[in-house]
Amino acid sequence: ADPLPAVILYLPKGKHGITMSLEISLYNIITFITERTNIKPRLPKSQIIELNRNNFASFFYTGDYHIIEYFEEHDQASEMLDISYEEISNIYSEDNDIKFGRVNCTNDIKFCLEVGTSLVPIIRLYKHGWAEVYSGIREVPYIVNFINDNCKKHRSINGEYKHEFDDSIEEIVKNFMKKPNKKEFINQIE
Repeated sequence: ADPLPAVILYLPKGKHGITMSLEISLYNIITFITERTNIKPRLPKSQIIELNRNNFASFFYTGDYHIIEYFEEHDQASEMLDISYEEISNIYSEDNDIKFGRVNCTNDIKFCLEVGTSLVPIIRLYKHGWAEVYSGIREVPYIVNFINDNCKKHRSINGEYKHEFDDSIEEIVKNFMKKPNKKEFINQIE
């Protein structure tokens, strides 16, 4: 029996399905199908800027938050992270203050060492003059939570806003906490 949830691809004339064993995400499913069929994917254009020593510094001129994937070619861990990273960049494609970049450490190991990257693949988030390395589970929902927490965003893995907080909501919460009869206050808001 296959674990649930599962993605199983049944090819024409095939009696048995092929079960996907990767994390279930849009990009993994599309990659799984396109690698086993002659179907061409229709994925959104990449939002990721290819970085190197020539454009690395200028990458930080736009946006408030900069998320960079450091990877090596032909490295299985890098390739798996790369699929998720592409999906994550598209989740935040409408956020002009978040920029996504990628550094190929295979092409310039010396540059990666100069910017403090000796182990790959990694994702590093830069904000307000400091950097934080993502050290959690390398799956889309966990990385999205990391970005949300550090960039004051509220994105979900389907790319929609859950909430957008502003001062008016903060004021409502403060007023609610001050009220002795909270149920009456809730009825007034509705």
